[in-house]
Amino acid sequence: MKHIKFTFGDGPQFMQDMVFGALLEEAERNNIYLHVNYDQTEHLKRFDKNTKPEELRNIHGKGFTIYRRWNPLDTVLVDDDTTLFDRVVIGNVWQFNPNEICTSSNLVFIDGIDEPAIRKELVGRGRYYKRELQDDHRGINAINYCLPDDLYLGINPAGKNQLMSLSPRTTFMNESDYYDDYLYSWFGHTRIKSGSDCLRHYEILANGCIPLFEDIENVHKNTMQWFPKFEVLELRERWKNYTHNAVKFYFDNKPLIDSMFSVAKTCNYTRLARHIL
Repeated sequence: MKHIKFTFGDGPQFMQDMVFGALLEEAERNNIYLHVNYDQTEHLKRFDKNTKPEELRNIHGKGFTIYRRWNPLDTVLVDDDTTLFDRVVIGNVWQFNPNEICTSSNLVFIDGIDEPAIRKELVGRGRYYKRELQDDHRGINAINYCLPDDLYLGINPAGKNQLMSLSPRTTFMNESDYYDDYLYSWFGHTRIKSGSDCLRHYEILANGCIPLFEDIENVHKNTMQWFPKFEVLELRERWKNYTHNAVKFYFDNKPLIDSMFSVAKTCNYTRLARHIL
């Protein structure tokens, strides 16, 4: 039986919250107890499926995709002695005081900020995972966004009725309409935003839509390592040879499109949890 303690930063952050969600699902599948300090129980509300969508509207991303997916959680009161746990996961290294812990092999640091900066004083004090990894840092592991396994639907050509999605997310008031827009579209536009790794890339793919990623060639080789970067770039370039004929494009390039969706499905919570643990 494994015991894992998770420590949140001050508020929501996609990478932190994806890791927590992934650990929740892994705990349900295996003999794992997930602990959260009693003074951090307010963070659990955004994961609770009984939370109303309108209560999460002010969260970046409107609370879509990675929240409101689980039953209410029982929290366990624990102390700060890291030796009690098989893993202690620090969800946001930039909102954490390193003087509060000692060096330990059971510590996991999650660095999910949009910038390539590293908290160098924490490297070597535990296992450090960096989202926007751009340099070859010894002792730092790459990590990227992932989605719950069951969100990946695959492409359904018969259901497509529009060429391009209406994204961005701000167009939609609820998650199902947002997903349907991608589901019924052949293509969804996306690009590098504050960081290269963006939740929209994965939401497009999860709903069986082909991403037209305008600047994917600028994504660093160490960033988004699990994402189907080669396939997405190649398909974008091939699309330039077609005149809005998405059906022909799909059937002409079906092997590559299938490969893209197959790789995309590996960006899932099961893989993320096991990568961390």
